[in-house]
Amino acid sequence: SFLYSYTYMGKPGVTGRRAWKDFQRFSHWVFDNVFVPYFSMSVIRDTPEPFDVNEKYVFGYHPHGIIPIACQWTSLTTAWDEKFPNLRPAVLVSTIVHTCPLMRDVAQWNGGFEVSREGFLSALEKRKAVLLVPGGQEEMIGSRSDSTRVPIVTKHRGFVRLALQQGANLVPVYSFGETQTFDNVAAPHSWQRWCVKQFRANLICFPYGVLPMLPRPTRLTIAVGKPIPVPKIENPTDEQIAVYHHRYFNAL
Repeated sequence: SFLYSYTYMGKPGVTGRRAWKDFQRFSHWVFDNVFVPYFSMSVIRDTPEPFDVNEKYVFGYHPHGIIPIACQWTSLTTAWDEKFPNLRPAVLVSTIVHTCPLMRDVAQWNGGFEVSREGFLSALEKRKAVLLVPGGQEEMIGSRSDSTRVPIVTKHRGFVRLALQQGANLVPVYSFGETQTFDNVAAPHSWQRWCVKQFRANLICFPYGVLPMLPRPTRLTIAVGKPIPVPKIENPTDEQIAVYHHRYFNAL
């Protein structure tokens, strides 16, 4: 335990210092041979040509669902590599994930960063692209596999502000089938909102699909939209943020 405590030093969720290339190659093989067939997953790029790898990108993944399952591994698949050669965004996940053994190890070895301002900026500088879930865990509340209504939270604007400050293009991503993979144990929405507000995480999370923690083999189609060009503005006004926030969600 003493040796493991060393892995918390140096803010690995911010610096990315624990990224492990060999583990990423192993994960790539697992995702290609297990996850992609299980979900019959495909990736669609809404542009005729691959993205310019000299640009910066902020990929926004929707919806969160109970667990944004494909968000964690889509970019570590051949299906992604074929559509986005030489462009592998750093996945930003909840800070709480970066505190839990095993979950943090897998996330960090696969090159993940924490979804904080510091983690965002560090990942964008190192990788030129980040992928996050703008709606956050609030979208868990009300997400049901038997409903045609998909919760999408649009109030968060921090990712747009940071994209403007860095001159990073905004890219909307929608995962068709995401909300059919899991359901959550029934609990009052007010309790769940309280957890998200107090702990920045929905602690009332007991996902089940085919079995507890085993998702349903629902077909997943990851649609990646056209990049929205974003100028670099060091101190964007609320009006400028609102303009690009509106453009982003209209594109989504």
